[in-house]
Amino acid sequence: MTREFYDPDVGSGSTYNTDVSNQVNSELVRPVYFIEADFDGSVERLCTHHADIVMSSGTFTGAGDCLAIGSIDEPYELRNAGISITISGLDSSILNHALNTNYQDKTLTVRMGFFSTTTSNTDSPQLIGGSTLPPIIFVGRMDVMTITDSGTTCAISLNVENRLADFERTNESRYTYEEQVERHANDYSLEHIVVIQKRVLPWGQ
Repeated sequence: MTREFYDPDVGSGSTYNTDVSNQVNSELVRPVYFIEADFDGSVERLCTHHADIVMSSGTFTGAGDCLAIGSIDEPYELRNAGISITISGLDSSILNHALNTNYQDKTLTVRMGFFSTTTSNTDSPQLIGGSTLPPIIFVGRMDVMTITDSGTTCAISLNVENRLADFERTNESRYTYEEQVERHANDYSLEHIVVIQKRVLPWGQ
């Protein structure tokens, strides 16, 4: 199965897809992953490169091998397929940030880019597309975080739900006057809904 990498930030005449396709089909492939996690308004950016990478949205901290991303499943059937992300060997100060920040149900985005294999400089490789954000390969909501703290370093394992998980949850919304006013304070369209429900209308009279 061939997957097209498309960047909506560039024009239709861009050679981005062609460049990526050439890299994927070559003998040597150098992918790099970018993660953006929304921790209650504060966006944390990490990448799998060993050095920081400056992109159009901000600086992605290079976590190298300390950042592991689980396999991203693309099932043919419509079902919830989440991913797991593990960050290890980091300073314990990140532990306090993870514990004291509201992260559940916040958005996490995974992007996949490629370094050019035409340059031999591994310390400062050339990223295809430059500072433009690479295409999104997964978007989900952060669910359960498991933290292991050794005293000096910590490891964080995070489960991220696919948005399809929303279809598995019970929708508690009801067409009632109270809920309508709570959502829209000046909307009184359901004010008489209870009266209508109890009204008996004999047919033919």
